[in-house]
Amino acid sequence: MTNPCGEEPLYPYESCNLASVNIGNFLVKGAGGQYEIDWERFHKVTKTVARLLDNIISINKYPLEDIDRETKKTRRIGVGLMGVANALFRLGIKYNSEDGFRMMGKIAEHLTYYSYEGSVEAAAARGPFPVY
Repeated sequence: MTNPCGEEPLYPYESCNLASVNIGNFLVKGAGGQYEIDWERFHKVTKTVARLLDNIISINKYPLEDIDRETKKTRRIGVGLMGVANALFRLGIKYNSEDGFRMMGKIAEHLTYYSYEGSVEAAAARGPFPVY
């Protein structure tokens, strides 16, 4: 089975709560008037989104008791990105270039790390999810 968008294989009755962070919202003008990424704010928001998605699992009203039970066992979340092409354009980086690939890799690495960190903080506060 997959979640409604089909990108995440799941066990029966599981769900995966998804959200995207718009990287373009973290561009600030630096010295010389060139855009740069406010990495500190991006990290903070990414961790917050992971925690919020975990909160959604707890407060959501599921249509079936089976979905409620199975979703709370695995607590699957997905923090994604949007606005990458626009952000690269504003940064002056060509999308289909080595610099573009490096920047996209860096953005994805930061997103992954800080999403996990937010999830770890949730686990520290609430305990690990049941099938960890």
